[in-house]
Amino acid sequence: MALKGTLKDFALPDIFQLLFLQKKTGILTVRSNQNEVTITFRKGFIVSADSLQDPLEHRLGYLLVRRKVITKEQLNKALEVQKETLQHLGHIMVSLRFLTAEKLQKYLQLVITQKIYRLFRWKEGEYNFEPCEEKAFQEDYFVPLSTQAILMEAVRLLDEWPLIKKKIPSLELVFERNRKIDPSSIVVSDAAKEVEEEKGRAPTPSIGRPLIISPYAHLLYQAIDGSRTVKDLMDCCGFNDFETCRLLSQLMDKQLIQIKSREVRPLPAKRKRFQVGALTSRFLYLLIITLLVVGALNILRNPLNTLTPFSPNTSRMVSTMKESISRGRMQQIAQSLTVYFLTYERYPTDLSALVREGLLQPHNLKDPWGRDYPYQLFPDKYLLIGLDSQGRRSAQLTIEKSLLLALPSEK
Repeated sequence: MALKGTLKDFALPDIFQLLFLQKKTGILTVRSNQNEVTITFRKGFIVSADSLQDPLEHRLGYLLVRRKVITKEQLNKALEVQKETLQHLGHIMVSLRFLTAEKLQKYLQLVITQKIYRLFRWKEGEYNFEPCEEKAFQEDYFVPLSTQAILMEAVRLLDEWPLIKKKIPSLELVFERNRKIDPSSIVVSDAAKEVEEEKGRAPTPSIGRPLIISPYAHLLYQAIDGSRTVKDLMDCCGFNDFETCRLLSQLMDKQLIQIKSREVRPLPAKRKRFQVGALTSRFLYLLIITLLVVGALNILRNPLNTLTPFSPNTSRMVSTMKESISRGRMQQIAQSLTVYFLTYERYPTDLSALVREGLLQPHNLKDPWGRDYPYQLFPDKYLLIGLDSQGRRSAQLTIEKSLLLALPSEK
């Protein structure tokens, strides 16, 4: 028996959590119209991830060359050996001493986690989990990943992504270094990650004050030359779009880089003969507005009109709109409940806990009519209940979610 469905019915965090809690071994396949991703689990831990559009070994080889861990000639040599032996590319490169096992482990983990984080941004798709016997994987060079740790990081990244997209709305943007910053003040350290996670501690440039950045951020900083687009930087450094934009956002916060300003040419001054056209346009604009107002008044006076204020049809339309808004708020509450569960491995006894944890604002717990959403927690499920305009329980506005879905036990 397999676990299958759509991402609208069962979100990816819930699927990963279920496979982890029940220590499942098998392959999770997630499909969309554009791509197909497979995640291999071993006793609830993640041991591999691959995708149809960007195969794991292709991405691994590409990243190793881009990071100058191996040369292009060494990669081609390893690929030739692979055609003859059908061994894993990583195993071949270590056997040929192109890189160490530790290096391979590091970059395998990087590629696999990036694929998983990218998958969590999918809004639509179908999933299918097939239990199977333990399959061989590159266990000599890869340590199984904690599913819980992946989930926590994925949720954090999903929260960051909308904010990052506001700063970097296009992959065609070009960045340049801040010339006011002395490069000697930049300190590269793995401790930068801890500093970046502290709220309100984004350093600002000052004389003699070191700016601590991570090795990955420094790699990206060195690639910024005032001509490369974000896409070019992705290709140059071997990062995916999220990782590139996240690092660019960090460098922007530290004021080490800025979006390169484009020269804007002033529009030629309009000749006076166009002023007559402008006056004519204003006259036509006022005439159209007047006709629209008169027409609207005539419509409101029409006794056959069904859209007059306070008519039954209008009230029905307003109620439908509010119910749609309520459904969206309930989905937001359900997502926050999932985040709470992933954090504490249990659901809260009341929704106010979501506000205390900073997951929601108080107004998010009320429907468009200002009423609190009823929430009931049972041993095997929870109910989030929505009410219609008359205050009656609505089946369309009720979310019922099982706390634990049974999967076939492994033999």
